[in-house]
Amino acid sequence: MKRKPILALGSLVLGFACTLGFACTPTPVPEQRGEEARALPTASSLSSAAPSPDDAPVPPPWPTAPEAAPPPGFVWRTVHHETIHARVLVPDGAKVESTRDSYGYPRVDVDVDGSTVLLQFDSGIGRLGNTMASTPPTVYGLPTEKAHVGPENVSARYRTKPGDLRIIGSAPGVKCTFEPFRDVPEATLDRVFTVCASLRAPALGAWRRATPEERANGGMTDIPAGGWAESALPSHPGSVLRPGKHIARLYLGGLVVSGALCPPSIERLRERDVNEADVVVEERKMAGGDVWVRRATEVSEGDRYPGATTVFAPRGGGCCRANFVPWTTPPSAAQVDYAIALCDTFRAQ
Repeated sequence: MKRKPILALGSLVLGFACTLGFACTPTPVPEQRGEEARALPTASSLSSAAPSPDDAPVPPPWPTAPEAAPPPGFVWRTVHHETIHARVLVPDGAKVESTRDSYGYPRVDVDVDGSTVLLQFDSGIGRLGNTMASTPPTVYGLPTEKAHVGPENVSARYRTKPGDLRIIGSAPGVKCTFEPFRDVPEATLDRVFTVCASLRAPALGAWRRATPEERANGGMTDIPAGGWAESALPSHPGSVLRPGKHIARLYLGGLVVSGALCPPSIERLRERDVNEADVVVEERKMAGGDVWVRRATEVSEGDRYPGATTVFAPRGGGCCRANFVPWTTPPSAAQVDYAIALCDTFRAQ
């Protein structure tokens, strides 16, 4: 029996969820059609009574580049499935299914002419951004057959050293991968590349107040529309990297927010972690209290590239931590201001 082409499960870079620990049983879920593929109801979303919109502040704008008109035969689709948040072109009428991989990680499957393109959370582009920005673009030194490099996304069609075809795409907080196990028509490969090259982080919507249940695991900020707040520690293998009391995370595409222990001093934030070449820490005196913004530059095999940018803000009886997923460029001033404003709404349980 012929096997459909599917995406490789491995991440391009190490993420918040690694593949250590015990695998869990995958949970199949119904396919979704229509304008948006939404996350399945969770304990968090079911318990989220609809607070009055007047209870939440008006958020500052999240900077978003203009969106091009879709090419013939494609439509824009917004995808929200737990950790996965994306705006992506899909073939008109295509099946878009929210599911999980064999390890239990959230995954979104996009049908392209009977082949399957997979979308998953990605914790940062890392050194790949440097190799894709080279002339000509490469995937960690491997030559590309086709490539797109832009401020919001990068994508490539290339072959591995054994000669296997791969198509990949990346945007802040999300990745697209296609790994066929049989020959695929060239026209289909072009359509797959269109999907992966269109990938982008979606705009963030209106804020609402977090419910008591959402604040119960380490505190929570207001929740922008489309964001996903964990209701419990995930059951996938990456959860073994999060020992101790469960601290819930709020996933917003290229921005991940949670409660945290505040650093004992700004000097502690200036200490470099493994693979960090430089660290710059900015201290701001805001109306809501002090804010520390830590920006790191990482280095690997002689390449320097943006590391994590993290906002720390003591607020509401706890400490808000807003972590930007590393991209080809550091977050803009407007994005940092957005994260600070969001942290101003943080309340502990």
